[in-house]
Amino acid sequence: MDLSYVQDWGKPSKWSPLGGTIPNLSGIPISAFVDISGNSFTFAGMETNISRLDSYSNQAKFSLDVAVPLSEQSGSGELLMAQRSGGVTTNNTYKWYKNNELVANQIGLSNYPGFTLGTYRVEVTNSLVPGLTLVSENYIVDQLAPFPVKLLSFDGVRHDSENLLTWKTTSETNNKGFHIERSADAKTFENIGFVDGLGDHLGDKTYTFLDTKPYFKTYYRLKQLDWDGKSEYARIITVKQDKTKLSVYPNPAKNEFFVSGLDREEAVEIRNATGRVVLEQKVNPAQPVRTDKLLDGLYLIKVGEETRKIVIQN
Repeated sequence: MDLSYVQDWGKPSKWSPLGGTIPNLSGIPISAFVDISGNSFTFAGMETNISRLDSYSNQAKFSLDVAVPLSEQSGSGELLMAQRSGGVTTNNTYKWYKNNELVANQIGLSNYPGFTLGTYRVEVTNSLVPGLTLVSENYIVDQLAPFPVKLLSFDGVRHDSENLLTWKTTSETNNKGFHIERSADAKTFENIGFVDGLGDHLGDKTYTFLDTKPYFKTYYRLKQLDWDGKSEYARIITVKQDKTKLSVYPNPAKNEFFVSGLDREEAVEIRNATGRVVLEQKVNPAQPVRTDKLLDGLYLIKVGEETRKIVIQN
């Protein structure tokens, strides 16, 4: 445990602000006085550690991320993003100010389309962290952004056990290329590839990308990158597999069974013949589900949106 989080002895004369995600503080005694005030922490980690935090006020300002939409259908100008405030988005309230006047009060929505000239900031509160308001640094929109890439379409289709993504542009200016980002929940995205752009180009161009390891239900978005470092996002699309290779074995099961076809940790729910939930457990690939405390009989196993039957014979 990093004892720099427990600051009941005062800060040294040459002190550097702490930041990042607060780790699990459950190992710190209840009697300890935990003071993380005056640092650069966000809500990341505060929600789960709030019972251990005695003082956490006066955190430094965080930076806004900025992008412009990838399609003129999304409007014009910058899209301001406050993800750096941390925490679960649905727990956050975002108050957006333009030229010091409140222009939006959004619960669970961290983006704001700043379509006109002005100075913007956001103030963020979290329902699980009382008494703390995180404030962003100001962002000045002094000119409306052009559209370096005009996106005509962005689609995805199943291709056996893979997903084929296709998008089409009608013109490109200063286009370095496209990052392809994937998510299982439409909240947290990972970069899974990059496709080179054409730089400056007039006329239609079709791009493709094959995701060889999709989820059962996969969310995708494009992040277009200019040569000068600016970025734009396309709308999020969803591609759902018809079926997976998910199965439970052995069946009948004695004392334990396994779920095959998992590519990450999943929640497994077991219901008896009357529909009552008798067991819930998070399972990693190759990790058994114990059944030695269950009565013999027929059960339904639910993993994500899939359901399988299994007979328990302990």
